[in-house]
Amino acid sequence: MTLNFVNNTAIKNNVWVDYQVTRYFINSSSVQTMVQLRGFDGYGYFEEDVNPQLDKIALLSNTHIVKSKDHLLRFPVDNSYNGAIIRFLKDNVLVNSETIVSTSNSYDQVHYFSNTGGTANVDEVEVRLGADIYTYTVENVEECLDTPYRLTFVNKYGALQSQTFFKKSVRNMNTNVTYYKKNIISNGDYNLTAAQKSIVLKNANESLTLNSGFYPENNNDVFKELLLSENVWIFYDSQELPCNISSSSISYKTSRNDKLINYTLDIEFANDVVQNIR
Repeated sequence: MTLNFVNNTAIKNNVWVDYQVTRYFINSSSVQTMVQLRGFDGYGYFEEDVNPQLDKIALLSNTHIVKSKDHLLRFPVDNSYNGAIIRFLKDNVLVNSETIVSTSNSYDQVHYFSNTGGTANVDEVEVRLGADIYTYTVENVEECLDTPYRLTFVNKYGALQSQTFFKKSVRNMNTNVTYYKKNIISNGDYNLTAAQKSIVLKNANESLTLNSGFYPENNNDVFKELLLSENVWIFYDSQELPCNISSSSISYKTSRNDKLINYTLDIEFANDVVQNIR
């Protein structure tokens, strides 16, 4: 999987998967027609049975999108639905619309539409395919006290999706060190300021504890996919940086049981603090 961030827009590379089956019999063989498919870096759940297929335009599990008002909306779609229309609205007024145009480029089989109509804070996205209309609510959150952190990850459909953590964050650093014992004797004596236990290598890993802020129950599946994702990035100090989710479990929350739904996750930056790439 190759990932590029261009002008704050994420582009995911997909692949073509072609196969052809040859059947052999005692005295003959037959070659079946070449089957041409698209490859996505996705997965299905156990209860979805063998080899689940993509069957929706918008490659999201949630219909209520929560984002920071300062962040761009990136809306992933299956680009094979030629002619489908993506409409961005604000207060029931059309801001702009985009039409899906199928392409033979493998990297564009998942396409990311962003609102370009003058305001980033649209509050609804409509996906229209013929007479069918699918509606996605967009909630733009303005956080005044804490710094929001956006996590971008590969979801179950093989598309890049973002989830923002709005509330309290704690930054941590853990160092790791390798020592050796040095001979400090010189001319039968030693200097008390000389270190016998000396450092060969020293580096560190930084991590963050993030709090999501209040999310609708509709987003529980998104947090599930975030924990299952093998590829995660954090938008940190104006850069997209790779990270890993350190938390290994969550307790699913509901509005009935928990009233307000907030998730706490630990993430670790995927690179050492001191640059040691040689």
